[in-house]
Amino acid sequence: MKASTLIILFITICSHICFAQSDLNDFNLKGKVKSTYEVKYMVGDEIDEILKENAKKEKKSVDYKFSYEFSKNGDLTLKCRYKPDGNIYDKSIFIFDDTGNQTREHHYRSDGHEYLKCINTYDETNKLYEKNIYTINETLDRTHVYIYDEQGYRIEEDCYNSERIKSQKFTYVY
Repeated sequence: MKASTLIILFITICSHICFAQSDLNDFNLKGKVKSTYEVKYMVGDEIDEILKENAKKEKKSVDYKFSYEFSKNGDLTLKCRYKPDGNIYDKSIFIFDDTGNQTREHHYRSDGHEYLKCINTYDETNKLYEKNIYTINETLDRTHVYIYDEQGYRIEEDCYNSERIKSQKFTYVY
């Protein structure tokens, strides 16, 4: 009787070890993860009060918190950044055309004044070709030009300053 009990116990332990999954699998995390931090917020009319209350409860200091709004098509239309005290730091509004291309970005400070504007240009295949970034006084600050390969993958991003002198180049490898 003792031998059969030990064999059953051994099989049970081995099967548990062989088929067990860690909590990392449940969270879809891979690699050597030491820790993860997640805060969930309900976004609504009372966002400031919710952020202030949660900031009081958290033990770690937080630089900023973000809220996002999306269109029915799933496009990001509004991004707000909040200070740790819950007051708004800045917000960005994203505008799309009928084909779903993001054509403009408007960035505002907490006082409501626009400090940055981006205008995007697309080619005939609806690929982002150029992004012009303007400062508060409507002067061109910088331009990003995007280059694609034959398959439509972005392979290069060239950045130019206001004098149209190349200041940076990024290469994409797939």
